[in-house]
Amino acid sequence: QITSMITDRRDITGILQNIAKEALALLRAGRSTIFLSDVKSGVLKTQVTFTPDPQDEQVGLYEEKDIARKALRQKKALLLRGSHDFGEFFRYEERERKITSLISVPLVTQGKTIGVLSAVLINEDRVFEEKNLRLLSLFGQLASIAMENAYLLDEVNKGIHFRKSYEGYLDDILNQLQNLSDEERRRIEEHIGRLIPAGKTEEMKTSDLSTQAEEPILPKGAPLPKSISGERRLNDRL
Repeated sequence: QITSMITDRRDITGILQNIAKEALALLRAGRSTIFLSDVKSGVLKTQVTFTPDPQDEQVGLYEEKDIARKALRQKKALLLRGSHDFGEFFRYEERERKITSLISVPLVTQGKTIGVLSAVLINEDRVFEEKNLRLLSLFGQLASIAMENAYLLDEVNKGIHFRKSYEGYLDDILNQLQNLSDEERRRIEEHIGRLIPAGKTEEMKTSDLSTQAEEPILPKGAPLPKSISGERRLNDRL
């Protein structure tokens, strides 16, 4: 379903929402989130997020984003199975609801890490395993492909727009030239003549002549070389 959306060049926001939603369902996660790095500031911002329980939307979000930044910098996926892996990131033992396992997968396009796909378990006895990491990585690859396609399509559209604008600009110039009076055309020709260095036209003519192959001067009655005689026969036939 996601691949079809990418192939059909659907809206990138809709594709990312679908990816986060399906990842949430297949991992049976407490929350799935896609963070994207702002192009100008580099700040990691929440693009889309899904959770079956609205009260879990902000649980441990600050710490989750910290781990996402680390995955972004290191360009590698991070799997935190439980509290023994959290270390410096999670220091909220007294909280009633908290993240108990987490996966963070970087999103890469054009050789650059531009975001992170993250999934968390909240107040769960089970933890994420390696198979869960591999599954979320597949979703991350789909998100990366979708954003890569969106970028390329945007570049193509920019090129088309530029070409149309340029062609319109040339049409405007041609229309203006066609509407010029004889006096205005004469002034333009004189101005162009002043811009071209003296003798430039003659140099161009001489250069053109020098590039043509010259026939050697032969004694009277001497046979022509095969290459020249063959060329003349060809010219006679033509």
